[in-house]
Amino acid sequence: MTGVRATDGGEPSGDELQVRLYELLHRKLESERTSRMTRATRGGLLIAVVFGYAVLSGDLRFVALTPVLYGVVAMDGLKSTVKILYLTRHLVRVERKLGEREPLYDWASRHGLFGDVPRIEVADFDLNEIPTIALVVSVAAGYVGLVVLSIRTWTMSAGMGSRTIAGSASLELLLVGYATLTVVLLVISGVAYLHFQRLTEEIEAGHPRA
Repeated sequence: MTGVRATDGGEPSGDELQVRLYELLHRKLESERTSRMTRATRGGLLIAVVFGYAVLSGDLRFVALTPVLYGVVAMDGLKSTVKILYLTRHLVRVERKLGEREPLYDWASRHGLFGDVPRIEVADFDLNEIPTIALVVSVAAGYVGLVVLSIRTWTMSAGMGSRTIAGSASLELLLVGYATLTVVLLVISGVAYLHFQRLTEEIEAGHPRA
């Protein structure tokens, strides 16, 4: 049987290498989550700065930039989420190898993105899904709200005869830009969801739930 520790002066054992990999994946996972939050916070601050500048300068058409910035932040968040999904999948694989000898290695398998959380059902609906649904609805509502606000401020500024550089583009071009951005966001969101579904099925196939 392979030992958990390497002998003095020898090469690390298989178990020790797996423990090191497990710790490395944990660090990378936490680092990616922290980086995602940091980038999202900076993106939110940038949106607030642009909005504040539009109000202070009196040219509300600069508000039209906020949905674009919001979309960029959302796309970055989705890209980071997919990376976290694959890191977690790898972590679960290592956990299962280690768990054959030490059952305490089960954090990602039980509490991670692919964790087997006990269902709390009301009328066949899992209440554990509420936080995720609320988050998705909040993000979507934020984007839609900024788009609506931007269109209104754009038309208001045009009606007041704004002649700034920001007012040179047409409302039609603005709408086309928002429509394109929305389609891109929907496609990226769909791809991220497909990644999640595929990895979930892969993990369940390798370790069926009881």
